[in-house]
Amino acid sequence: MADAEIRVQKRRADRAALGGVVLMGLALLVSSLGWAPPLLTTAAAILGGGLLMYAVHLGWMMFVNRESDGPPS
Repeated sequence: MADAEIRVQKRRADRAALGGVVLMGLALLVSSLGWAPPLLTTAAAILGGGLLMYAVHLGWMMFVNRESDGPPS
């Protein structure tokens, strides 16, 4: 993978991870204050978890698709 492509994927993974954590945190806060129905906050938390899993997937793909350093010794 080229350096520019790695930077783009890392930025995308960082955004997805931060968005997922923020969404889950907001769902927890809204749920504890009782500002929204439980179904809505549960859906938001599930979506945040999905974003976090997507970020882990992107990070794993960066690790797997990196160029090898040469033949094993």
